[in-house]
Amino acid sequence: TGSISNTGTGDSNETGPDTDTLVTPVLAPSVTYTKSSNPLSGDTVVAGQTITYTLTAMVANAPLTSALVLTDTLSGDQTFITVTDAGSFTPNTSAAPVLTFTLPSGTPPGTYTLTYTATVDADASGSVGNSVSGSGGSGTPPACSATCSTTHPLSDPSISVSKSSNPASGTSVNAGDTITYTLTAVVSNAALTSPLVLTDTLSANQTFGSVTVPGSFNCIGSVTCTLPTGTVPGTYTVEYTATVNANASGSVGNNVIASGGGPTPPSCTTCSTTHPLSDPSISVSKVSNPAS
Repeated sequence: TGSISNTGTGDSNETGPDTDTLVTPVLAPSVTYTKSSNPLSGDTVVAGQTITYTLTAMVANAPLTSALVLTDTLSGDQTFITVTDAGSFTPNTSAAPVLTFTLPSGTPPGTYTLTYTATVDADASGSVGNSVSGSGGSGTPPACSATCSTTHPLSDPSISVSKSSNPASGTSVNAGDTITYTLTAVVSNAALTSPLVLTDTLSANQTFGSVTVPGSFNCIGSVTCTLPTGTVPGTYTVEYTATVNANASGSVGNNVIASGGGPTPPSCTTCSTTHPLSDPSISVSKVSNPAS
């Protein structure tokens, strides 16, 4: 770097030697950098998904005169996994989510890349992304040549609700029998952005018993059960009991209605049950005194 010179000396008929010096300046290194991701920046991601980030540094004109440091900072709601290909860089991930990657002084002109992975957290919401900044490499600060940040919006939570019973729906029951009802909510793609409320209404001729297995739900009355905002993707169940009344006839059952959880209304697969009442069984006998 700097310049190089070449000096020549010769004689002529004039007094004293002739001296010519040619000075040729050498260009300083030029450094640019960029980043990309897979899936592409702007694409929607879901909780638990792995994103691959790629950093690229371009060195031109001359070797680096000092170490080039790329500092890449992950946003919240992501967890760093591993550097999958460091290339010529020396990674330092001990301070994750702030990651540093270094090209040493003297690195010759060329294109240098590294890749690493991060996972979208289970409770992520809104969006995730990161940004890279560069320092060192030469006397002129490195420049971002294209895109130096990424962003990935999170999908809305997807919610599916169903219900079942023991004995199974369609099975005949008798007056005085106890039926156990189970409500199931499956949350996927992202954490709940608002409370998910399951309202289960018993038909006539039944008496509510108790919530026997609340799970992650908060239940009141007979019966309204709520999963709170921020509940991460997974399968959640709640169980409760009801008794068939002594004067029941026809059939008994119930129906669940789901609301909230996110911008998209919950879907329902099997959302009602029914149990026909057994026909009355009658036995008649007689006795006498004195005995027959």
